[in-house]
Amino acid sequence: MAILKLSATQARNQFGNNLRGSRKGMREATASKHDRGLLLPVIFGLLFIAIASNSCYQAVHGLARYARDQWPGDEATGDVIEVSHSVHFHLSFRTRHPLDQDGGGEQTPGDQEKLAGAHNLISVLEAENGGDQEAAKERALELLAHLDQHGIDGFVVRRTNDLYKFIDARELSAEARSWFGRVLAIVIGFLAVALTLMPLSARNKDLGSLDLHLAWLFCLPLTGREILSGRFTAMVLVKPLAWLILWPLFTMLFISMGYAWLSPLYALVATFALSAATAGIELAVETWMRTAASFRLKKNVQSLATIFGTLAFIMAIAAGVAASRSVAWINWILDHSPEWITSIPGKLIEMPIDGPQGMLTFLASLVAASTLCAVSGWSLSAHALRLGLSGGNDRSGARSKGAGTAARSTSLARFEWLLLMRDRNLATMVLVVPLIMVFYQVLINPQLLENMSAQKLAVFGFGCGVWAATTTAPHVLMSETNSLWMIFSLPVSIAEHFERRTRAWRTSGTLMAAAVITGLALWKGFPKEEWWRIPAGLAGVWVISLVVYAIMMGNAKLPDTTKGERPKISVGRIYGCMLIGGLVGATIWHGTAWQIFTSLILWWFFGFGMWQSVSRRLQFLLEPTEATQPQLTLASAISALIVFFVAQALSLALLAGGLPHDLPAAMLYSYTIGGIAALAYCGFRLIDHRLPETAPSPTKLAIALPLWTLACISVGAIWITMLRSVPPLRSLQETAESAAAIQVDVSSWQIVLLATVAAPIIEELVFRGFVLRIMQTIWSTRSAVFANALLFAVVHPALSFPAVFLLGLGCATLYTKTQRVWPCIVLHAIYNAAIVAMQ
Repeated sequence: MAILKLSATQARNQFGNNLRGSRKGMREATASKHDRGLLLPVIFGLLFIAIASNSCYQAVHGLARYARDQWPGDEATGDVIEVSHSVHFHLSFRTRHPLDQDGGGEQTPGDQEKLAGAHNLISVLEAENGGDQEAAKERALELLAHLDQHGIDGFVVRRTNDLYKFIDARELSAEARSWFGRVLAIVIGFLAVALTLMPLSARNKDLGSLDLHLAWLFCLPLTGREILSGRFTAMVLVKPLAWLILWPLFTMLFISMGYAWLSPLYALVATFALSAATAGIELAVETWMRTAASFRLKKNVQSLATIFGTLAFIMAIAAGVAASRSVAWINWILDHSPEWITSIPGKLIEMPIDGPQGMLTFLASLVAASTLCAVSGWSLSAHALRLGLSGGNDRSGARSKGAGTAARSTSLARFEWLLLMRDRNLATMVLVVPLIMVFYQVLINPQLLENMSAQKLAVFGFGCGVWAATTTAPHVLMSETNSLWMIFSLPVSIAEHFERRTRAWRTSGTLMAAAVITGLALWKGFPKEEWWRIPAGLAGVWVISLVVYAIMMGNAKLPDTTKGERPKISVGRIYGCMLIGGLVGATIWHGTAWQIFTSLILWWFFGFGMWQSVSRRLQFLLEPTEATQPQLTLASAISALIVFFVAQALSLALLAGGLPHDLPAAMLYSYTIGGIAALAYCGFRLIDHRLPETAPSPTKLAIALPLWTLACISVGAIWITMLRSVPPLRSLQETAESAAAIQVDVSSWQIVLLATVAAPIIEELVFRGFVLRIMQTIWSTRSAVFANALLFAVVHPALSFPAVFLLGLGCATLYTKTQRVWPCIVLHAIYNAAIVAMQ
């Protein structure tokens, strides 16, 4: 029971879930937000196993398919011809039903007689040859002659590259089986190294501090050996990388060897054996580090474990991908590695192909080797434990010569950098792991460095910068978990303090991205075409880092350290940040300059709004029982625009299929549906969140409205004239029109109704009646008007920006003066009507 309890505690610390659940109504304010029982972890675990099983199936059968195609064995002789399934069927039918010539007896028919009885075969070959009938007849004669000489055994069905087509490893030739086993030996070997090192590099396992979850065991009436046995069992049972990746890999490997439903059971034994072996090594290293090593050595070992554990994991993936593509470096490893490194483990993996005897030999060998590693690790741990639990935990060695200068430093960025350098494991995650990710991409795609483009430079730098932001975001809060109360003595608010820290880290991430881009540019040359993507990538790091920090710190809570709780970040938030980074990275790669600019503006508004909510919650970190007052932020405003665009796009996709010949009507209906959805969202948000009302200023609307209308129409007319007469602008407009997916007649009554009625009403109610009112609660009136006009202009086509921006300024100004939407609708409708008339 003690061992099972320790295993459950280990799992809770690993996944951040209270396996016993929480009583309803008895939840404390400082309790971890992730204590939600066992259901969700089980669901996500099963989902991950399903995804991993699918990936492992494709990987194993992809390697087997490549080995079969490269070393086909006896089928590579000239006596065997590969044909399609349809051709093989017709040839087989002809074998079962030969031609019956007049006169009885067996006769050898001529070419015309052969072709006369092979109409279906000729039709199939003609379809395969692109309709060339003569070539089909010649190919049919060749195949029929081969059939007469070798029979149906002289033909095999052409192999396909279907990812899910089952490949039986038992049918591989000797050379193919040898290559197949050696590559899998490399993959499993790298995974075993990752299984050993990655738990040591875990962020929540600080080798420089006392493990409280291990310390309480010494209060029990147990010997040190019994404690080590329980610790070892917990490490074996709670090893996510083994059960979520290695078990599916072994299962798919044994399925390809023909063991069917017994494969998961055999894979379970193999996974348990490797988990025990790696747990023994891990236990020996960790126990020795905690009992005998100095503080500095512990931190260095943990950072090295992070580097080499991550390298081993990506090398396991890269080896399989590179082998199936025959990349040069994996072939070099297979050709030049010593025999005992790949050949002997490869032969061991080939054993199960020989049948039950081979499987028993394989499992027995694996269990024997794993038992030796586990017993050795346990023995070394027991020997090291004689020094005591903290025999070498001396922190005096952690002080460097320059440590005393941190207190005299007034630069927040320098202070954060010193903290990063002291936490070597975090520094490794921030500075080294992004470079390892770039190295991985180069490993599996060597052609990436052949022609360095601005797209590649921008995306490489953007990816490294966003990774640094995602990695350091938890550190911004967690590094001060136990001393957060000291922030109240600072001459700034908690929110401002954290904002300054995030700004320093965002700057560091942007500088790191710039360093990666500069290094690659110096190595491969700086591209001149589309160079603007590079500053767009750097700007993307700065903007998306704000969103990442807002998402990561959105559920900021202090753990109860007296109960052994540790700071946790929701896995969903981490994957959400990765998804956003992927979307923006794809925009930087594929998007036009205007699309990238628009995307960054919208994401900045969204991140700024989310940070508003985070700033309010940060004020209640030390008093979590007090709820924050609900308030609308810019994130709500951007969400309304997202609802509008998504609803419009979905309805347009549906209506365009139903109205293929009436596209203007489909556009009108979809725009109206999107507007109704956005207005419904705004109304729903305003029910629970009342925005403050501002008294209107004395304004002569009879003068202001005509003046703004005249100014907007005049600027619009001038801009349209410039688009038609100025050569560079005319070229841009022609390019935009030719690149447009659809062409719409602007003179149709549906487009006129859309421009003069639907668009003014919907856009003004959303942009001025909802978005501008939120902006007025954040900034001054002048800043709110400018920001609202900018947001209004960037969601319109690029070539209309100057005129639409002025229109946004006019509508926003009229609203701030009158606190009424109808003047804005009138101005917008008249302007659109004038622009449509000028087309």
